[in-house]
Amino acid sequence: MSNKKIILIINSASFFLSHRLNLFYALKNNNYKPILFIGSSGNEKIENQARLKLNKLNINFVKLKFLSSSTNIFFEISCLYELIINIKLINPRIIYAVSNKPILLGGISSFFFKKTYLFIAFSGLGYIYTEINSLKNFFIKKIFNIFLQIIFLKKNKIIITQNIDDSNFIKNFYNTKNFIHIVKGSGINTNYFKSENVKKDKVVLFPGRLLIHKGIIDFIEASKILKLKFPEWKFVVIGGEYSDNPSSIRQNLISDLKSNNSIEFISYSESILEWYNKSMIVCLPSYREGMPKSILEASSCKCAIVTTNVPGCKEAIINNQTGLLVEKNDIDGIVDSVAYLIKNNEECSRYGHNGREYMLKEFDEKIILSQFINIFKMIN
Repeated sequence: MSNKKIILIINSASFFLSHRLNLFYALKNNNYKPILFIGSSGNEKIENQARLKLNKLNINFVKLKFLSSSTNIFFEISCLYELIINIKLINPRIIYAVSNKPILLGGISSFFFKKTYLFIAFSGLGYIYTEINSLKNFFIKKIFNIFLQIIFLKKNKIIITQNIDDSNFIKNFYNTKNFIHIVKGSGINTNYFKSENVKKDKVVLFPGRLLIHKGIIDFIEASKILKLKFPEWKFVVIGGEYSDNPSSIRQNLISDLKSNNSIEFISYSESILEWYNKSMIVCLPSYREGMPKSILEASSCKCAIVTTNVPGCKEAIINNQTGLLVEKNDIDGIVDSVAYLIKNNEECSRYGHNGREYMLKEFDEKIILSQFINIFKMIN
């Protein structure tokens, strides 16, 4: 392949740093020329910090105006035009679009560049598929489905999902005959995410954005009950506020969370490793995921996991070996599972050790990145 330019279209700088930075470097190490396009984020504080880090890493990027949550048709058309102009300036061999909005804009743009390959990388199916019932969400889903069916008509494309459920859903719902590659997440640096403590603290941690579909409300309600039963334990939430996401919890709930005596709230932390090493249990009762990186990182740090029996989450653990699965929206199930691990310290430690071995075997970034590179090498 003489033209080795690859445009990576990512929702935000913060998502790129947490989920695709290792792929960016892997592409460079394999003589590709990755160029980063990023949109805007609902949390400007986090996003500004992320852009500063990109500058420190000497990673050049093209800042575009698209928003992952925008539904204004005129704004979307202007974003599409802006993207097409910038793609034309670079003339890449591959457009690699991650998540719903980049897939939508990048997919439509790719029709203007017939020789350019389109890599459609689903990092989960997004909030529109997490059963948040509203008339607006219904129409957004309908429109997205129509455009995705059009995008799937492009011949020179490759589809990548992170779990078998999403793969089967796309095959069946969109009736696509394309082979879909499954790459389980973006990989984790197991040399960095490792437990340094022999003995962890009595901490149950929720590491995730403050979104309804991440299960934050379920965690809060369960923590209130658990704190009464186990007052010596700490229940900690670490997560950014994303006001532009339709799944964001209301501001009054965030205020209640910050003032809740049952829960310690940390709005944003770059030292998440420190908290993984403190925590015996990590709980993410999400409604749906691609492949939840927080669970993988926590498992690599020997945390026992409590999560939901939904796509993505159920593949991130081995039930009754590295963690426990509960049903979605089952607050009693969360309480019972966390309580079981609290009462059974040896079992909790065993889950943590098993989780570390599972991460080394299945999710280490060396394994995952080699799978990605092999897919890129399919393009001549």
